[in-house]
Amino acid sequence: MDADKLPIALRAFNDISDLGFVYNSYLKSFRGSLINKKVSNSIYYKAHQRFLTEYIQKHGSSIIMAVNPESPDQIYGYCIYNLQLNEIFFAYSKEAFRKLSIFKSLLEATKIDITKCVRYRHDTYSGCQVVSAMPSIKFEYFPFYCSDDSIEE
Repeated sequence: MDADKLPIALRAFNDISDLGFVYNSYLKSFRGSLINKKVSNSIYYKAHQRFLTEYIQKHGSSIIMAVNPESPDQIYGYCIYNLQLNEIFFAYSKEAFRKLSIFKSLLEATKIDITKCVRYRHDTYSGCQVVSAMPSIKFEYFPFYCSDDSIEE
């Protein structure tokens, strides 16, 4: 599938119809990351569901959805981000739609300042590929969960 032939619509997150998809895809997708290999399922799912919930509720956090323009309930992917922190908490695209510039469209829609360092919180295999494919943007992996997120070098 060619990126030019995949029409993408971007829409706001709907907490009623989208929340289950976001939780499910986030928890399953990040579960396979190297950082989680030695974490038991009970600890992983409980802790990460809490982290996701807290992040979504954090001031300045938003979610934007990439969907089929002819059927807005068909989700291609999403981006959870915080504009104030200039960071991406998590971005996801369904496997069938990866490498079709969905993340690029989502990133542009977030209005994150790509002239500054862009933090990202989750290091997945797919995420590493995306970061590598966008060398003009300075991404910084920041996996920590801090109350004020103000750790600076």
